[in-house]
Amino acid sequence: VDKAAVYVRLEHTYIGDLLITVMPPASSGLPKVVLHNRAGGSRDNLEMLYDPSNTPALAAYSGKQCSGTWTVRIEDEAGRRDELDDELERILHDDSD
Repeated sequence: VDKAAVYVRLEHTYIGDLLITVMPPASSGLPKVVLHNRAGGSRDNLEMLYDPSNTPALAAYSGKQCSGTWTVRIEDEAGRRDELDDELERILHDDSD
């Protein structure tokens, strides 16, 4: 991977309740990265492209073998359940293609 980026778009009331984490394949030995940690307060909905410029921990994936199943985990830390799956898309960008 030359550059890892994760695009998240979802509808949710009070995005300050959300914890969003990208988890690489377990066999990769790479760390999970928290993308969104309860930021945004009472604002509704989230649309964001997370990349190393705004989420420096994603740089840990650069230059690594990243094949396998990746997971983006979305947790509502306030315990409420709203629809979190309006649209969620993971993008891994490899500039070598």
